[in-house]
Amino acid sequence: TATLDGTQEVFFVGVAGKLWMGCGRDVWYSSDNGVTWTQHGAPAALFGAGYEINGMTDDGNYVWVTASNGTTRSMTRIDSTTTSTTVVSDVTTAIRATGLGRIEGTVYAWTGGHLYEYDSQLTMPLTHASTPLNATPSSIVHQPHASTPAGTYGTDFFSGIASTDTSVVYFLASS
Repeated sequence: TATLDGTQEVFFVGVAGKLWMGCGRDVWYSSDNGVTWTQHGAPAALFGAGYEINGMTDDGNYVWVTASNGTTRSMTRIDSTTTSTTVVSDVTTAIRATGLGRIEGTVYAWTGGHLYEYDSQLTMPLTHASTPLNATPSSIVHQPHASTPAGTYGTDFFSGIASTDTSVVYFLASS
């Protein structure tokens, strides 16, 4: 059972015959189309205290989850109903992701200002490079705005990302 305070985002991904739900700092899965849910890796939460999930996607085989705690951002791949692998470990930044998307084997993270890409076929953990666009190395593939807009996500601005078969579509809207 998940207890929500009404302000937490909930994310869903379907992959490998299971429906996955992420909220707060944990992930659950269902093998019966959402009739029953089981906590991944119970009883321990997927992310540590203070983290909150900001996005989920899949790479065609595994679920990817990103979370932040206000000072760091992490990304994890769910390998099975009980195990996970760190994809990007604790990037020191107050900038949260506002969602994940994917095209084939590439996973994208959008912050509302920068679009990052990660190759899911590489050996984990991946090295995150926040160097400017076109620098070597860089995980940034597009930076139309400052790394994150001014203000508070959900109050002053909204941002998101969605995947199609051939594209990722991401947006930024401010009030």
